[in-house]
Amino acid sequence: MDESREAFLAFIDSCVTSFEAWDILAYLAAHPQATLSLDRMAADLGRRPEDLAAAAALLEVRGVLVGEPDGVGWRLTESAELRADVDAFNTAIANNKDRLFVLTRLLENLSR
Repeated sequence: MDESREAFLAFIDSCVTSFEAWDILAYLAAHPQATLSLDRMAADLGRRPEDLAAAAALLEVRGVLVGEPDGVGWRLTESAELRADVDAFNTAIANNKDRLFVLTRLLENLSR
């Protein structure tokens, strides 16, 4: 397995830990410059804020999300590496075959 694939798998395993995280990452790709609140993301994603809270907190711990100083929302990290990982994830889920691969990996991780 080449290094880029290993890095992509590591990103999936550490950040795409739930369907809520999947939704947040896809949302971030569509809104890379926005400051996002749970309420806004939940409304846009058709989810409840409390359903997204744990996934958002984990993505913040992993460095993908950066909390705003007022504590009300997040923005996507400025880390070029993590932004590239988010972009790679969203490119993958836009392709049927690659989306199935990511989904299978997520389901395998959830079953452990």
